[in-house]
Amino acid sequence: MGQFSNLTPDQVEFVISFVRCEGKINRMEQEERWGSYPTIRNRLHEVIRKLGFEPGRDESPEVDDDTRRDVIAELEAGKITAEQAMRMLRGEEE
Repeated sequence: MGQFSNLTPDQVEFVISFVRCEGKINRMEQEERWGSYPTIRNRLHEVIRKLGFEPGRDESPEVDDDTRRDVIAELEAGKITAEQAMRMLRGEEE
């Protein structure tokens, strides 16, 4: 189960419910078991941390401003395609 083996049985049930509700907290609220929006949100953050991530933090690599400007300049000059620019901005290629 990889990282999911770090979760308690209750947290696994929460994740299953979250997926079944398509990630919609308001639908989870209707299942009274999980509580109110703030309670569900707190439980979700606990699960996210237990899986080794930080809630609200983008896990994609940071691209500095100079690189971003260079990529945009190359795109505007027609040296690269929009697809290449997107990959470069995501840190997938140089």
